[in-house]
Amino acid sequence: AILGARARLDTQIKAARLLPEAQQKAAFAEIAPVRKRLIEAQKKLNPYKKVRMEFDEQLKAKHELESLSSRVAAAEMELEAAKISFEGSTGSEDDIKSVEMTIQPVQTALAKVLKALQSKAKGITGVLQERLSGVQERGLAAAEKLQELKQRARVDRSKLIGEQLAKQAEKDVAEAEELMLKIEEVEKPWKDGPEFLPQATAGPAIDAAATLVKEASPQVESAKTVVLEKLVEARQLPEGLLRLRTTEELQGLQARVEAVALKLMQLKIDTFARRTKMQMTDVIQAVAKAETEVQKLIKVAEPFSRDDLENVTAKDLKAVGTKVMKAVEPVAKVCETARKTVVQKQQDPKNRSSPSFSTQLKKLLDRLEIVEATVAGSRQAAQEAANNKNTLAEQKKGLKSLEALVTEAETSALPLGDEQPSDQTAEVTAESLRGAQVKLDAWRKQAEVLANNPHGGMELAMGRLLEEAKQLQARLNDAKSLAGASNERALCRIFVREVPNEVAKAEEAMRKAEEAEGPFLKGLEVISVEQSSTVIASCEAAAATARSVLQEVQSYVQSRHKEASAFAGLDGPAKAHLHTLSQQLSRMQGLVDKLGQYENDTASRKRIADRNVDGERASKIVKQG
Repeated sequence: AILGARARLDTQIKAARLLPEAQQKAAFAEIAPVRKRLIEAQKKLNPYKKVRMEFDEQLKAKHELESLSSRVAAAEMELEAAKISFEGSTGSEDDIKSVEMTIQPVQTALAKVLKALQSKAKGITGVLQERLSGVQERGLAAAEKLQELKQRARVDRSKLIGEQLAKQAEKDVAEAEELMLKIEEVEKPWKDGPEFLPQATAGPAIDAAATLVKEASPQVESAKTVVLEKLVEARQLPEGLLRLRTTEELQGLQARVEAVALKLMQLKIDTFARRTKMQMTDVIQAVAKAETEVQKLIKVAEPFSRDDLENVTAKDLKAVGTKVMKAVEPVAKVCETARKTVVQKQQDPKNRSSPSFSTQLKKLLDRLEIVEATVAGSRQAAQEAANNKNTLAEQKKGLKSLEALVTEAETSALPLGDEQPSDQTAEVTAESLRGAQVKLDAWRKQAEVLANNPHGGMELAMGRLLEEAKQLQARLNDAKSLAGASNERALCRIFVREVPNEVAKAEEAMRKAEEAEGPFLKGLEVISVEQSSTVIASCEAAAATARSVLQEVQSYVQSRHKEASAFAGLDGPAKAHLHTLSQQLSRMQGLVDKLGQYENDTASRKRIADRNVDGERASKIVKQG
């Protein structure tokens, strides 16, 4: 009604504006009260109008909320059905795909519902807001269930993929492993260990092995590639127990196929070697015969390997030695024949160009050298066994003397309370420790040579003595530690006194060498060719003598300097002594350099003298002509 009144009033106002000015005023004056009453009526109606609009909006929102609630309920039902289906599945590819296809549309619909709920939440209040919050919570709860189902499906799919990876690789590996039976079959002719077979047997057997290698190699390589590819795919699986288990299974398959590849490679190598050996059957027979014969010698020499040298009599050792010497000769002849056969084959020009032939021949030669070493060792044991008993007794006696020296050195190193020993006393102790060490080193050096003895009984007995020597060395080391810094300082003083004397020997040797070249210092023009040759020979002899002396002295000075440099408790004077040793070492290096120049000069003079001799000889020939 108010809207109709306002429309009619607006029409009258428009008509009034068309009237003359005088009439307009009268018309507007009549219209103004009506317009005022109409505005007041509109103001009274506005609150009722707002309530109606809010009611209509609330009603619309209610209907929309009910629709959204229904959509959430539908999603919940779909998810529950998918969950039930998932729990009853067998984990097969079809079951997982079915669940994934069910989840996908539910996820899309649920996302739209949640977005709509979030949009509606902005303009709703009161009871509807509470109901909307409830629907939102249901939607979010459904979304969480949806994510759980997706995760379970993802895990099951990963598990299925992992199982399929291992199964796919297992098939190829199993087929590759079947080759092991074929490899064993082609190797049967050599199963009992014969090095060579008759030509009629060896030829076809080698050809069969070569054919198997050629045919099987691509299959094994293919299986290795498949396993490697599956390992790469397994590393793409989610971290966790599944990836670890799948990777371990594939690594196990990889090890199995690698074992087949290794076996096939060995067959290839053996086949090539066997084909080569067919060209050297005479050498193989000769070496094999030597190996067979040496076993007889080893049996005869068996008493020498017994650990009874201290109890057996010299007469028994001589008797065994006589038997061994008799057994040695025929084996030595067989070895000699075998070596001639090997050398003859090595010198054959047609065999030199084949690396494989040379390799196989070298292996046979190595085997022959082992036999020859056994023969030589048996001969040496037979010759020395009787005397080894006396040698062992002497070594034991020497070790006993060393023990007394070490005991004396230990006593000398004992501290006398808190009182520091005098320089003289410290040097006596140092000389005692040093003397014991030098003699122990000398004994041990000789004992180590004796311990490396083909006479087994001697080797074992000397091994025990060397163990006792180790204990003496440990006692000596403890005595040195007990003597401490005073021993180190005393040694520095001793070294400083000894080293210059040794260096003087080197200088004297160098002086004598310089005397030998004296004639050359007057000029080559005043020396005849014959004199030049004589002087050069004297210079070479003097240089050789000087070289021997200088090497010995330099080694001595270096060892003393190295020993003193390792001392930790040096005081001021001792450090000065160490500096003196360094200077002496430098002097020795200067002498060595000087000798090197001397040798170079001598070599140069010799070349000139040789040319002069050739010139004189040519002149004589011309004159005679």
